[in-house]
Amino acid sequence: MPLHQFSSILPAMAKNFGEEIRDRREKLGIEQQALAQKSGITSGMLNHIETGRNLPSKRTREKLFDALNLDKETQRRLLKLVEQEKGQRKQKPKERSEFGRAFKKVLDELNIKPSDFSDKSNFRLGLVNLWAGGTKNPGEKTLTDEIVPHLKRFNVNEFQINALKLAHLEDTIKRNLELSYLSERTQGQILSAALREAKKHLPTKDQYGATKTRKSVVN
Repeated sequence: MPLHQFSSILPAMAKNFGEEIRDRREKLGIEQQALAQKSGITSGMLNHIETGRNLPSKRTREKLFDALNLDKETQRRLLKLVEQEKGQRKQKPKERSEFGRAFKKVLDELNIKPSDFSDKSNFRLGLVNLWAGGTKNPGEKTLTDEIVPHLKRFNVNEFQINALKLAHLEDTIKRNLELSYLSERTQGQILSAALREAKKHLPTKDQYGATKTRKSVVN
């Protein structure tokens, strides 16, 4: 589920560099691919910048600023955001992603070796190991359009797919919240609310079992 579906839950937060670039691009009515070409970078690189996965180099920032025709004051404000985000990323140690845990669990439940999934999906084994190890997450489009269809060849069920999507969403929300200026307590409350809403649309096996148990008690 895309993050924008939770706009009613996620409060107005201080935007990170990538969000500022995306908002400016959309206000100008420029497609992502068009801005990437105008800036001399790949669409994938721009996507990673806009989603907060990567911070741009000085040269890339200058290209984006020129392509978006940003005034000097806006450029200075965005440069401050980049420095703040760099500091936040250095302070917090890298933890295993929720998606990594969920992906490894699904592979184990289906008795799939990373090498087998790599062979059947044509994803590099090193990349599959990074996903399973929780040190790198795939993009949302890669998950829904490529990983899930390949897992279905191994008879993955709907609950397992939903567990992967929920874990991926949780990582995405966490990443966005960490770049905000909200307290850890508030971040936790927002994350819990967003995941409760998401689980209404993406039921997992654990939820299904809990629901059946509650109904049995009532009956």
